[in-house]
Amino acid sequence: MWKLRSPHSTPRKGESDKGSRRSATNSSKRDKTVTVTDVATGIESSLSKEQEDAGLSIVADRVELLKGLLQEDGREAAALVDHPAMPLLCQKLSPVVVSTIPHLCFIFKCIAELETENSLSTVTGFLRAVTNVHLDRQGELSLVGLLLCTVSASGTVVAASTADCLFNGKDIPLLDLLLNCVHSETVGSSARSGLLQMIGIMNQCSRLEQAIIDSSFCTIIASGLGAQYNQLVQSTTEFTEEKGTRSPQFREALDNVLEYLVFWQNSLAQSDSQKLNEKLLAYFDVLFVRQLLYPSIQLVSKTDKRLGPMLIGFRRVLSHVTNSPQVNSNGAEQELATVILSYYTDHDAIRQSHQTASELSDLVGPETPKLRPLIEYYLEAQDDPVVITVTLQIASIVVTSWSPTDCRANESSSQLAKLVQQLAKIRGALDAEGDIGEYEQDIQRTLLSDQWNKGVLKTLQFGSLKRKLLSMMQTFYTNDPAVNLALTEVVRDLALKSISWLPSVIPIIEDLCKTYREFCTDSFRNDIQKLMSRIKEQGGLQQQVHTLHDPKYANVVILREFVKELEALVVCRMWLPLTTKQG
Repeated sequence: MWKLRSPHSTPRKGESDKGSRRSATNSSKRDKTVTVTDVATGIESSLSKEQEDAGLSIVADRVELLKGLLQEDGREAAALVDHPAMPLLCQKLSPVVVSTIPHLCFIFKCIAELETENSLSTVTGFLRAVTNVHLDRQGELSLVGLLLCTVSASGTVVAASTADCLFNGKDIPLLDLLLNCVHSETVGSSARSGLLQMIGIMNQCSRLEQAIIDSSFCTIIASGLGAQYNQLVQSTTEFTEEKGTRSPQFREALDNVLEYLVFWQNSLAQSDSQKLNEKLLAYFDVLFVRQLLYPSIQLVSKTDKRLGPMLIGFRRVLSHVTNSPQVNSNGAEQELATVILSYYTDHDAIRQSHQTASELSDLVGPETPKLRPLIEYYLEAQDDPVVITVTLQIASIVVTSWSPTDCRANESSSQLAKLVQQLAKIRGALDAEGDIGEYEQDIQRTLLSDQWNKGVLKTLQFGSLKRKLLSMMQTFYTNDPAVNLALTEVVRDLALKSISWLPSVIPIIEDLCKTYREFCTDSFRNDIQKLMSRIKEQGGLQQQVHTLHDPKYANVVILREFVKELEALVVCRMWLPLTTKQG
């Protein structure tokens, strides 16, 4: 049991705070046994004195002893809910801290765990007071532990009654503190988890919903994402061709951006509030996409060394939001992809559909970015294969996000059979041995996947992109192998979405086949076969293409596999019953 000196005793002359605390502990062996109420009464007495400073060391002692009692039995915290010492501690918190904050957080955590309206009201008073206190790292960690516990307890209380206990007037101290901590390197991740729990509680309470909508929630998470993306932009200034994206600064900055995107998606997935979701999407649209994301690649020239890593960052963001595994009842988090990709063309539906976005549009002006001209512009960066490769990968993401009104082939069975015959003949002329069964399995899985069929864009025109792709196919043998890998991926994705343009590709492949027959020798053919065996043994073409030092060998291998994949694609289109899901 814990012991306590008389509540009215004062430190002996010359006794330090440390000595006072040790004396209080030692006295536990000789003084009477005390209760939580006794200790709280002693704290009240010390804080009520006119000479507050004289009792501060004793207050610190008693707070620590109170924590010790609650560690033995947390249920004793019930005696503190209505005790006058608690509001006094909140009123006079500043002179009591900083070292005492971890102990106080533990005490109020025990109170929160009682999960009653009165206990949460008591904790809310403490949270309001602590917002004005500068905390050290230990204090910050302790406070976030208290916040998460309080959020959890709030869910139980709100489900049983109301959210009144969380409010202090119109403010919600719990929400304010979580928002204050959301960007912290130490506890930011925990604070964001707490905010997601708050959104879950909001779904049960319209008053809390409106309070979150009216709060700075959307502004703060938008500023956090913006700050992380600015760090990513700054990290590209150190980019060199030798370091590439292996730069630890670039990787760390990119990981932080993606972490904030996950939080944004989780917020949308967790929320049942249409108003909150619309506001989140509007802030994402105006303050991130239009103010930062597109300008970051729009304002960089083709000769700027930062362009490669900037496009890599853009591609990762785009890939992340278009491949989110989370889908809630209204699919709101998927709309992040819609917001970004709606700017592929001149279509401006997003801004028109969100009133908040139009209210914020003055921040970025009337000019709307367009992705299609940027893709076409950067595909002209002939001296930088990294830029071309990443731009093609971005184009592939756009294509796979397209959901045409009917994915079925318009060609007749005889037309498709003719395409199969043409591709099989080309495959034989290229000495592309082996069957296409593996590719057929992959394509079937792709065509039947929800991810493939839930494209977020309905009406897109790819005429200019197709013309550029056909032009790049004509220089296939002189292209960088990495470029050709990305190029064939876009062509394949377009054919999967709309097979009707494949007859435009085949004549170019036939010309490439003729060129192959002209320069191919027995020695070359044998070297290619050895190369193919090595590639299969060491992880496949995607993984090994960068190790192939002779572009001609690499490009022949890529062309062979591409033709096999196209043949498999047409076969699947002939025999696979398609049940396209329209979203």
